[in-house]
Amino acid sequence: FEASHYGEMKNIMKIAIDIKSALGEKTGKGVYAWNIVKEMVESGDGSNDKSKKHEFLLYSPDVEDPFLDELGKRKNVEIVKISEGGLKWHFRVFEEVASKYKNGKLDAYFSPSSFIVAAVFYAVKMIGGGPKVFITIHDLVAFLYSATHNKRSVFIEKMTLKWALKAANGVFAVSENTANDVALKFAIPREKIVI
Repeated sequence: FEASHYGEMKNIMKIAIDIKSALGEKTGKGVYAWNIVKEMVESGDGSNDKSKKHEFLLYSPDVEDPFLDELGKRKNVEIVKISEGGLKWHFRVFEEVASKYKNGKLDAYFSPSSFIVAAVFYAVKMIGGGPKVFITIHDLVAFLYSATHNKRSVFIEKMTLKWALKAANGVFAVSENTANDVALKFAIPREKIVI
């Protein structure tokens, strides 16, 4: 989220984050999401540097989780629980984020593991508008090794990643190899991708 990579940013940003994968039992993406959300919220509380104070809207399913309890105690965090499941959950997140952005209550949206909401923002950005969008790409397994990957995940990633990349102001990759794969497969300028 540094200005040097993604253009002019405010000192105090209001950032929406999809924290769904950071809850419950976690695989690699969930562990990453848990760590990145925890670090962003802690470093964004302004306790060490007031110029880095940020506010976070964390979008979660309507569940109980110790991580939600921990995050809910922070002054710079608002947790938004959404009861719908499946794709409806993602579309409700999109509606909420778009509405808050339109009303000046949000600057950016970040997803540490899913491309669905970011892909929908591509259409919004095409007609002018929408928050800055940031996504993390862990790998391109759905594209490079689709036969060995979960069929539902392959379908969703193939339907959404291209549009999420077009909507994204910035892309985070978890490795140099993933960054190179993304740049090559989707013709994304390498400087848009941060390891």
